[in-house]
Amino acid sequence: MSDFKELFVGYYPKSSMEIDDIWNNCILILDTNVLLNLYRYSFDTQKVFLEILEKYKDNLWMPYHVGKEFFKNRKKVIIQQKKVFKDFEKAVQLRTVITKVEEYKDKHVAIETDEVLQILKDTNEQILQVLSKLEKKDVNYLQKDNILLKIHELYGENIGRKYTDEESDALIAQAKERYAKGIPPGYKDKDKSENQYGDCIIWLQIIEYMKDKDKSLIYITNDIKEDWCQIIDGETVGIRPELIEEMYDKANTRCLIYTPKRFMEYARDKNNIQDDISKAIEEMNVLEITTNREIDDSLRTLAAYNCSLADLCQVIYDLKQAGRQSFTTMDIVRAINDGRYRIGEPINQSIPSILYGLETDLFQVRASNQRVTLKDDNNRDTTLTIWEFDEESD
Repeated sequence: MSDFKELFVGYYPKSSMEIDDIWNNCILILDTNVLLNLYRYSFDTQKVFLEILEKYKDNLWMPYHVGKEFFKNRKKVIIQQKKVFKDFEKAVQLRTVITKVEEYKDKHVAIETDEVLQILKDTNEQILQVLSKLEKKDVNYLQKDNILLKIHELYGENIGRKYTDEESDALIAQAKERYAKGIPPGYKDKDKSENQYGDCIIWLQIIEYMKDKDKSLIYITNDIKEDWCQIIDGETVGIRPELIEEMYDKANTRCLIYTPKRFMEYARDKNNIQDDISKAIEEMNVLEITTNREIDDSLRTLAAYNCSLADLCQVIYDLKQAGRQSFTTMDIVRAINDGRYRIGEPINQSIPSILYGLETDLFQVRASNQRVTLKDDNNRDTTLTIWEFDEESD
């Protein structure tokens, strides 16, 4: 007969002794987003995180679907990070300011541009020297991917089996049924144009794997939406108890679910790490918060215009089918907003945030290095990035 604690295993707080027992005899599983974030972290944070994972090398296991998602998105994340670096280069240079100042030469008797221009040019030269140093430190992971090599070394053969098409279809059918009932995880992704069942498929693969393992589970994910976390009055108070209960009921497995930040904090204490890794932990925390907040806010803004993520993808796909090789967010907003585009509307800022993380089989898009100045409905100038369709998606 089950006791009170066992019946409510998802809700009952774990003691420090129980947490230690889980850590000491666990299978450690990382979600796809955690692996992909290795390309977004600074070199120091990469190093710290990989060193801690090395300590748990014998505990690591990767569901097949995690590996599949990782390789599908790896190049996209690398290219996005290269774009961030290029945007930073543009943002800090003073060439535009210098050009503007030069336009005022000899236009007013009291304006002496030479001294100001010299200061700007000297400062810009210093900036260029710093950028040159940073560029030498930047890594082209498309040519030499040490992160991929390290992941391979860490996991070796500890990868889940590849599912047959019939098995995959059965998992998707099961995920659809769960989503319709609001069963976590993953149902918040139901409107995604691609891989909307990914979280659920991974979870079901983990349950299957853990059934014949006499071990506990530690799962690390960046996902802090309500289909993973229990949120009360806007405050995240822990992991959804249904997830803990399901893992216990179906696989007889005790389970802890952490964000990378929380995992690092616990791992530091468990391993008595003396080095100061607080900067790495803080960087992880910032990335977790900004990534989830930006995407959630952008999707909410999109919904306020009666547009779903699927609707947005259809708009972009229609442009591609019409033979367009590029577009701006103005094209997208006009299609969504009854032909209107006005500077300052929330939808204008939300579209780029969504595009940077967009996953779909219909097309691949990337932000180019080109920008164009266009007129909004009130005849005001706005400068927008030109987005291009990636030829690899053809």
